[in-house]
Formats: sequence, C-alpha cells, structure tokens
Amino acid sequence: MADTTNVLVLEHPVLPVLTQRRSPRAYTSQPAPTEVLQQVFAAASSAASCFGEQPWRYLVGTRASSPEAYEKILASMGEFNQVWAKSAPVLAVSIAKLHFSHDDNPNAWARHDVGQATATLAIQATEPGPAGAPDGRLLGR
Repeated sequence: MADTTNVLVLEHPVLPVLTQRRSPRAYTSQPAPTEVLQQVFAAASSAASCFGEQPWRYLVGTRASSPEAYEKILASMGEFNQVWAKSAPVLAVSIAKLHFSHDDNPNAWARHDVGQATATLAIQATEPGPAGAPDGRLLGR
C-alpha cells in the first residue's frame, strides 16, 4: 500500500514517485548499502547537461567508511540543519565545475545542470535498492 503521508495534490497527473517525495528532517542511522549509493550516483550521471559536460561533482561522507569526510560535511552545514542531518548515515555536497573541459570557457548552465543531476539522484533515492538490500531507500516516501 502506498504511503499517502505528505503526498502532493496536483492539478494535473504526474508520476507517482514525484507526488510521494518528501524532504524529511529525520533519518535512520542504518548504514546505506554501497550498491544503493552506486545506484543513486549512477542515476545522477544519467542527467542531461550542456555539451554532455556533466559539471557536477559530489563530495560524499559516510559515517561508516569515511567518518572524517562525513564530519567535515556536517560541520559545513548551518546549526539548524546539523540537528537533523547528524543521524543520516550518508551526507553529500554537490558542487559545480564552472568552466567547460573542452575549451575552458565559462559554463553558464553548470549550476542548472548540477540541480538537474541532483533531482535525478533524489528521485532514484526514493526507490528500493538492489535485491537483497534492506528496503534500500535513501529517502523516505
């Protein structure tokens, strides 16, 4: 049965995964399976970008395997966000490469492309992970 808590009510029908997405402020401390992390970042890499540049980079810290990176990412957040983010097993920061690789000219669309990749990542993160992963979702529904 689909969870109907916080489901968006829209005037026109869209994909169910888009109406059921959330922006939770509470996370389980259960470690995220490596396979699930690989899936969400693979989804991000599938996003369209200007000239196929893929100007996004993600800095990822996991509590289990990269605690120093995790703590640096957590420390970079505002205090309000640290309160709810500190129990998440994985934290990530997206950054934009602002110049094209092929000619070093400024990429005016880099930030847009990073947002598009991150949205794609978030949609993938609401879906169950690989077979055998316990639930496998990184973001609740």
